[in-house]
Amino acid sequence: MNGKILKSKYHEKYVFNLINFLHYFKFSDEQTEQQENTIYGTWQLINRFDGGSPIPNQNFENGEIITFSSENLYSNNSYQCDGTYSINNSIIEISIPCITSDLIKYSFSIENNELKLTLSPSTCDEGCYDKYKRILSE
Repeated sequence: MNGKILKSKYHEKYVFNLINFLHYFKFSDEQTEQQENTIYGTWQLINRFDGGSPIPNQNFENGEIITFSSENLYSNNSYQCDGTYSINNSIIEISIPCITSDLIKYSFSIENNELKLTLSPSTCDEGCYDKYKRILSE
């Protein structure tokens, strides 16, 4: 009888640990997916597409670096000041008072840890966008 109790407690502990293990990995995958699909973090310009240019695809090795914080702060290493941003659906509005009093608007999408920003409304008849790669998550 004592052996049956020990086996039963062993199985209970094994099942409990297995459930915790599986839950951890499921949560971990969901958390990774959420981080990959959020704009929060630091991004580096890797490609600029301008359909009307003689060289439509321009790749960058050391492109500009932009950051979107969870506190709605925006920074760009090309500017001497920081700004703020807000998101409405798939449009991001950036305010950089030291550059312009107007809001800068982009439509955006994130896929495979790459951020695609397209000026909204677009000034390119043939299409144009900047593509950034995530270099730091928040």
